[in-house]
Amino acid sequence: EISGPKGKPIIAGDTIYLLARTGKYLEYPEHREDPRARAVIKGTRQALEIQKKGGGAIQSGDTISLRCHLGVYLDFQGTAVRARKSEAGEWQQIRITNEDHEGSIRTGDVIFLRGHQDNVLDVEKENVKCRWPDEGKWQRLVIEK
Repeated sequence: EISGPKGKPIIAGDTIYLLARTGKYLEYPEHREDPRARAVIKGTRQALEIQKKGGGAIQSGDTISLRCHLGVYLDFQGTAVRARKSEAGEWQQIRITNEDHEGSIRTGDVIFLRGHQDNVLDVEKENVKCRWPDEGKWQRLVIEK
């Protein structure tokens, strides 16, 4: 079971880290497009900038985009999660929700990331995919700063 202390609201432009149910952070290696859940630390390769049109506090249900340290955005295509485009288009639009589906997204919240095809990012071992529309234990992520 993953969870963290509830904290400050997440604001557009913040650097965030995503902790999977495996106890590992998602990371974005230079030599591959697909992220992995294998880091035990929060460093440059695990950092994401959260963006939202209009800026401000991130609310459950908002559409966001996530830019990694390589300057490229996460996108969901089919069952694949990739970080490969330098501009945030339709495929890079992600709906973020917390478990309650309401209120501000805060550090320590369990969140779900839903792509434009309606599947939710999931983690199995170190593999990061988007295979199902479920919000179950494989899809649970804790958002941290």
